Amino acid sequence: MDREQERREQFAALAREHGIPCVNMDLIAGLPGDTQESFDRSLSDVLESGFENITVHTLSIKNASPIRFSDESVYDAEGIFARACVDYAYKRLCGEGYAPYYFYRQKNTVGNAENTGYSIIGAEGIYNILMMEEYASVFACGAGAITKLVSPDKQVIERLAHPKYPFEYLGPNCGLRTDEVRKFYGRYF
Repeated sequence: MDREQERREQFAALAREHGIPCVNMDLIAGLPGDTQESFDRSLSDVLESGFENITVHTLSIKNASPIRFSDESVYDAEGIFARACVDYAYKRLCGEGYAPYYFYRQKNTVGNAENTGYSIIGAEGIYNILMMEEYASVFACGAGAITKLVSPDKQVIERLAHPKYPFEYLGPNCGLRTDEVRKFYGRYF
């Protein structure tokens, strides 16, 4: 067992010792420099670590990312490699007793491939489902963080973006924006 594998297993065990019953690991298909062999090895390492949830994301190239404007040889813009990794992960995970329990597409993924959450039956991550369905509020703090407020009837979603730069975020007129949160929920209670 290599050192990194040992560390993954220790982190998973530590989380369980502290009452976290279900541990998730994310993989990204289509990363620059990744190969089919290295992706397969990463998936094998995650499976050997005993994670109950595994999410396979597809590389998404953000609009302002420098990689978007780089030489196309940096990553597989057509997504042939990413789709092969996603297909392999589906077959391997299903063969190991995992089942897909949530699925979504994201803008700008290479090859227009999907992101899928897999779990051992009975260990589905409710957090992931709530986030994908946008059924739960998320209170964020920190520069560039985004708070998402969801109305009790799940019909209204409002996002509060915190300033991107730390010196603005730490300024006198920012903070956790509690007044805006109170105003949003004040409409319902």
